[in-house]
Amino acid sequence: MTDVTAGVFISYLGRRVRLKWHKLRRDRADPPFGLANLRAGLAAGASLEIDIRALADGAFVCLHDDVLDGETDGHGRVGEADTAAIRGLRISGTAYAPPLLSDIARELAAAPNSSACLQLDLKEKREGLSLSAIEAFVATIGPVAQSCLLSGTDWHAVEALGAAVPSLRLGFDPLDLAKGRDLADRAAIAAFLEEVAATAPGAAGFYLNYRFVLRALAHGINPVPRLQQGGALVDIWTLDPTTPEICDVLEPILATGADQITTN
Repeated sequence: MTDVTAGVFISYLGRRVRLKWHKLRRDRADPPFGLANLRAGLAAGASLEIDIRALADGAFVCLHDDVLDGETDGHGRVGEADTAAIRGLRISGTAYAPPLLSDIARELAAAPNSSACLQLDLKEKREGLSLSAIEAFVATIGPVAQSCLLSGTDWHAVEALGAAVPSLRLGFDPLDLAKGRDLADRAAIAAFLEEVAATAPGAAGFYLNYRFVLRALAHGINPVPRLQQGGALVDIWTLDPTTPEICDVLEPILATGADQITTN
């Protein structure tokens, strides 16, 4: 197993497994959503990820949480802030404001020859998407959609944004679908995988928590090939050098045949 190309992928038994830069972090000491790392990732052809949330004026911002507190030096709910308010904030511990999706799109447009893929991880539910937000998303991402993949835990929300951008690939993270499920035996895990595939039949990517993958493997089920049927990629999240027992965890994760690993 060998690191190759400075964090773009690793090689395992002759197969390249992409490393996705979680929140645009190239290194775990990096603050999130830095445009310098976006530019570096685009130049390197890396797999990249940002979180997006809708603002009160319909624009989208790169933030994970539903409140400004903690991620920024601001206070209150993200959905109650507008573009002007966001421009006046700073990502915690940095000198830069949370990037707007329009900022991200400009960077993508400036790197038209990049082979990088930017995952837009939607943190909104369908009911949280106003008509103005959907229209703003389409206008912003439509011109650079070929460089993006829109994902989320609410497939209806992902479809609502993606429906008007035919060239935009869509992805599904079944995290919410798994809530309240025991998934304690082989039959329950197998049934859950079928439900995941049926929920998002048009998904170009699936995103699985590494603990779920390890649980499935312990019951004799490799969930990755099932979800790769039809050509979808499978990403396993989130593995870092600080992940407990990482040396024991990484190899079985790689051996699943996953296409990509999310990491900080």
